[in-house]
Amino acid sequence: MILPSMASIGTCRICGTGPLRWRRCGVCRREVVLCDECDSAWRTADTAGAPTYATDRDMPCPWCRASLWSNGAEWAAGEERA
Repeated sequence: MILPSMASIGTCRICGTGPLRWRRCGVCRREVVLCDECDSAWRTADTAGAPTYATDRDMPCPWCRASLWSNGAEWAAGEERA
């Protein structure tokens, strides 16, 4: 079962297959759009610009560079869109 907060907002234009979902940073608390497949991330739902990519060790927040996998980070409903 997919929760409402996990609903896809589209398909990633980078990999062409991954669902895009909102994720909230555990540090700056801003929401970003994250591809479930290739871990590309954008500051807003406008994914036409250049994304932030995962590194070998982590997925940095496009706003503050903190880990989107760290404590406090969570999947979000997209209510606080930055």
